[in-house]
Amino acid sequence: MARILVVDDEQRNTQLLRFQLEGEGHEVVEKADGTSALAAVKDQAFDLVLTDLRMEPVDGMQVIDGVKQDNPDTPVIMLTAYADYETAVEAMQRGAATYIKKPWKTDEVRLAVVRALEGAALRRENRTLRQEVRKLSGARALLGDSAAMRSLRDLIDRVAPSGATVMIRGESGAGKEVAARAIHDAGARAQGPFVAVNCAAIPETLLESELFGYRKGAFTGADSDKEGLFEAASGGTLFLDEIGEAGAGVQAKLLRVLEERKINRVGDPRERSVDVRVLAATSRPLEDAIVEG
Repeated sequence: MARILVVDDEQRNTQLLRFQLEGEGHEVVEKADGTSALAAVKDQAFDLVLTDLRMEPVDGMQVIDGVKQDNPDTPVIMLTAYADYETAVEAMQRGAATYIKKPWKTDEVRLAVVRALEGAALRRENRTLRQEVRKLSGARALLGDSAAMRSLRDLIDRVAPSGATVMIRGESGAGKEVAARAIHDAGARAQGPFVAVNCAAIPETLLESELFGYRKGAFTGADSDKEGLFEAASGGTLFLDEIGEAGAGVQAKLLRVLEERKINRVGDPRERSVDVRVLAATSRPLEDAIVEG
């Protein structure tokens, strides 16, 4: 299925991961240190990298940097026994897809791997689609002449000018982000930024700071003020993919943004007004999620 590089200076860990991942159909390459891992990344292609944090002389953060420099599209999962908040924030800022705390659970690794690989595949697919539709705009970017596609284009033409919040439902890979971008391109904010975030790909503990930003000193490792995605999308559109995976606390803050158009950065009592249209998407019925709690 996928070619995965596993990096850890404890052989027992790499062997456990190899046993599990090969049992799930993946090809696994093991490296015992960051230096050899970075050399392998330069010479070989990998679909995913799982790396330990604490290694010498090249640690996991440096592995993330090297992978993202040579292969920006390759997702990286951080493995660490030291999963404090600031470490997780730094790993995500450097480009990690997520992190797993040691000792891990088999299902936890399986889910993280599946999500990282699916996310990378969808990004590649969406990038290809964006290249195809860049010459077009709005609902005309959605190709096809079936009754369903004509209906979808007509619906986008109706909702795009309104500026209303829109929820898009569909299976993974159905092109929800493409539809969201079409709404953006056909609306009054087409000249503004279109910022997309996959809520399922960001750990719940980090999603709040990614969306709303944080104040210097809000937590250990917050060395400077950072604007969130709501501010980055000012004047444009923020697309929240897999919104159903966001935790209740984050969803409550999202509701406030939709009602009042105001946010608070993490650790900052000062309110900030935001001028952004919100589009959201989910691959599962939210009614079921509400019933499940």
